[in-house]
Amino acid sequence: MNPLNMMKMNELTGKFRKNHPKLLRFFDAAQNRIDAGSIIEIKITMSSGESMTATAKVTTDDMELLKYLRNQKL
Repeated sequence: MNPLNMMKMNELTGKFRKNHPKLLRFFDAAQNRIDAGSIIEIKITMSSGESMTATAKVTTDDMELLKYLRNQKL
């Protein structure tokens, strides 16, 4: 990754961490509890009131990616 892009990403990640500490604490608490068979659900509610929901059932193949992401310092 381009060093300037990395610096920008670090800056934006820092702002996100500052603005959403409860969300990050949730991810920290959940990350080690997810296993194959877990269901991840994401719901977005727009300012208009419209919402979208997506779900994914975690597979054994997914666990490698989740393990990798857990070890990244974002």
